[in-house]
Amino acid sequence: MLICSGPDAASSRKDPQSRSRAEASIRRRERPSLTESILTSSVTIWFAAATTNDNRRLQRIIRSAEKVIGCNLPSLQDLFASRTLRRAEHLSPGDMSSSDVGGTVLVLAGTVGLFAGTRRLITRSLAGTRLCVYALELTCTLQLCMCTHELQLLTQLGGVDPRVALALTYAAAVVHALTFSGACTGNPTGTLVHAYRARIPVGVALRRIACQFAAAAGARAAVPLLRGLGWSRLHVLHELLGYRCVSPVHAPLHQAAAVELACAFAVQTALTCTRSVEEKYRVHALAAVIASVVYAGGRWTGAVFNPALAFSTQFPCSGHSFLEYCVVYWLGPLLGMMSSVLLFDRLGPLLSWKPPSVPGPVETKKRT
Repeated sequence: MLICSGPDAASSRKDPQSRSRAEASIRRRERPSLTESILTSSVTIWFAAATTNDNRRLQRIIRSAEKVIGCNLPSLQDLFASRTLRRAEHLSPGDMSSSDVGGTVLVLAGTVGLFAGTRRLITRSLAGTRLCVYALELTCTLQLCMCTHELQLLTQLGGVDPRVALALTYAAAVVHALTFSGACTGNPTGTLVHAYRARIPVGVALRRIACQFAAAAGARAAVPLLRGLGWSRLHVLHELLGYRCVSPVHAPLHQAAAVELACAFAVQTALTCTRSVEEKYRVHALAAVIASVVYAGGRWTGAVFNPALAFSTQFPCSGHSFLEYCVVYWLGPLLGMMSSVLLFDRLGPLLSWKPPSVPGPVETKKRT
């Protein structure tokens, strides 16, 4: 029912042609907003399930819609990003940050407990066999990757205070160091250091690195399956977004690689300088260094400084090619670790070198 009043309404009732022209004008003004509303309401489903070829076809559909309605529409990537931000703001306001943190802590505690029990079972059942070392490396890397995935989700979609995120990073580093107990590293660069210093054979080091990347790939594949269970509201939000993530590299390629190099150098230097410190104090010192480098370099690259961990958490994100991620997250940490090890191996003997003592004058007894 159309309710009109005033002279315009009277004239429109008398002149059907002017009324039809007015309605057509209204439809032309409403058509772009209606088309964009339909696209934005469905883009999260389309974009999440679409391949590269599908995205091109969908983009051509948008171009066809632009010709029909006579105005420009945002690109598919822009629609997805804006829709994602609106849903994130709706599902994660400030008053739900505490519940998100609580849910994340519960998931982290369950993950650490599960893999700690698994390592204990492996140690008992495979003790004295060659498989024990590789099974422990698998579980350690899985634990590290799964926990990092959860922390990454909290910081990206949870909207928590950065200080809370750093506190969780520090606590996670302490827990990982205590539960690993020196049986595994979960980091290919750390394994290479052990091989360089002849603590383990080169063949064993290469097999352990293969286990680390296999565990990273397994964690990367398991995350969508586990979050599909909807254990928390952040998991539900991530499922709505199609488990997509945006590249954490927010700097030119050479600067991003330099950031990862500096982070790896700082952590490896801390490991070298605290070798003589008692273990219960050393883990806190290392955790403080890790939290510091995450705070300093996190806004540029995420400060991963672990090739296997980056393969699991950063490589699936869109925005950069596989080769660019290799330069940042593989070459950067490798060069940082090597520079720290070589520096202290060459500089350490020079710093600990003491000049030979000069013999004093020899007193001779006078003959009488």
